[in-house]
Amino acid sequence: MAATLDLLGLRLIKSLLKSKDFSLLVDLGFKEDLLLGKKVLTAYQWIQEYVTTRGSWPTDSAVEFDCKVSLPGTVEDASYLVDLLKKRKLTIEISKTVEKVARNIDDNNPDEALADLLRFKLDATTGASGSVLSLKDTGIARVIAYDAKKAGSFEGILTPWAEINAAIEGFMDGTLTVILGMVNTGKTWLACVLANYALNQKKKILVVTMEMPSIRILRRLDSIRYKLPFGALRNADMDPSIKDRWKKQVEEDAKDLTSDLLVVDKTSVRTVTDVFRLTIQHAPDIVIIDGGYRFEGTQKSNWESTVSIVGDLQRYAELSKIPWVVTSQYGDADETGKAPKGKHTPKMRMWGARYGKEWVINPDVVLGLYAEAEDRALKQLHIYMLKIRDTDEDAMQEYLTIRWDLTSQSFESLGDPKATKPEEKIEVKFE
Repeated sequence: MAATLDLLGLRLIKSLLKSKDFSLLVDLGFKEDLLLGKKVLTAYQWIQEYVTTRGSWPTDSAVEFDCKVSLPGTVEDASYLVDLLKKRKLTIEISKTVEKVARNIDDNNPDEALADLLRFKLDATTGASGSVLSLKDTGIARVIAYDAKKAGSFEGILTPWAEINAAIEGFMDGTLTVILGMVNTGKTWLACVLANYALNQKKKILVVTMEMPSIRILRRLDSIRYKLPFGALRNADMDPSIKDRWKKQVEEDAKDLTSDLLVVDKTSVRTVTDVFRLTIQHAPDIVIIDGGYRFEGTQKSNWESTVSIVGDLQRYAELSKIPWVVTSQYGDADETGKAPKGKHTPKMRMWGARYGKEWVINPDVVLGLYAEAEDRALKQLHIYMLKIRDTDEDAMQEYLTIRWDLTSQSFESLGDPKATKPEEKIEVKFE
């Protein structure tokens, strides 16, 4: 019978009965799923119920009699035993992962095999598979966080606009933000604006462009960061004095910047897993992806691929414990990419994402970009706050209007917009 029992678990139960202290196991990070033997788990739970109902601890003989187990004669250190249990469980999980990887390799699916290894590595090293927060123990930390927010400080990485920061509290660790926009609305430019602003906060940024070569993203970043007229920069037609100023500022950044901004394009990245691999390699503070809908999915149909892409984006944001910000396309119900038609059509609908509703179901935050011809003439862009999981619905404004001037590189807020007309009422979903 002893061969069928979880002997390591019985040794821990013996130590527990000696110490008469469940809190010791909690401090050591012990969880019931470390006890693999059914009889041992039953004995552990029986002891818990005994102590709870009677207010005293059972004897060794009582445990052996009622639970039909045989306890060891010696008592060992609880920390040593918990460590052994954790290592045993890790060994079992490694074996399962290796088996799954081997099956994917046999099926000629190396990308998924690598994804399994990466998921396991991050789960094992970060404890992302599950952590417990105590209401009691974290109370003071929550009060301190409140005071910091009241003083104007946010936990997340900030955007250039106070209105959005107030709504989303900055880009928070482990969250996925999706930015939707029509073709040529300014999604790539906005991604660059956000990346440069994060760099000014001394953050390390990984920018992934699925839309254009990395060098073109760097040119846009040059234009934004050093206030260069983009048309003249692109055509190599800048005033010599502006070019000299640019060169001087670039040299100063090379010497003084304490962080960095890394850019990779679709020649090196094809899947979301590829991006996740880069986060492990380079340890950025935030990932900004332009054109997330262009990733290769793991399924054949467009919808199934979208489900797998958005699901991976959400999962990897959570596992890497940093913010992921991704742009995707907005279109009409037929997914043609054209703007909604009709006089009474809302400017920006919640469910207008192309390729699949998963682009708005999964993310923590969804922002929408909108600009009509008159807005472009006025050099304005509207940012609609379509979805924010944790916000004050009554206090959140529907959209923000910002300056959108690619010559002067001005993107400041133009203040609270006027109330929208009834026929322009925005369809917003909150969770």
